[in-house]
Amino acid sequence: MAKQTATGIDRERLSAFDKVSSLGLIALGVIALAEACGVPVQSILTVGGVGGFATAFAARDILGNMLSGFSLQFSRPVVVGDYIKAGSIEGQVVEIGLTSTSLINTEKLPVVVPNSLFSSQVMCHD
Repeated sequence: MAKQTATGIDRERLSAFDKVSSLGLIALGVIALAEACGVPVQSILTVGGVGGFATAFAARDILGNMLSGFSLQFSRPVVVGDYIKAGSIEGQVVEIGLTSTSLINTEKLPVVVPNSLFSSQVMCHD
């Protein structure tokens, strides 16, 4: 049983790493293609940096949830199947996603919690 759980955890970590690395490789490919076509990449990166900062500021909640999701994926303070309590939220962990975590509460109802909640609340395991 422990070996199956470890395999599942490794598979989830690899999936998260695969998503991030794919996005990075696509971005590098687009930059290389633009450079090969004679487009001034430095100007695009400058404008993109300013635009990226504005977008990041506007989407800080989403980015906070994503960063908390990466933290949950790699540090593993909780795993699927754990019963947790964080503030007024409690239940059994069903899925740990990139931006949210799904729980089943004591009334057997599904609850979707933003991952940023876990970085600002004390979690208890039962």
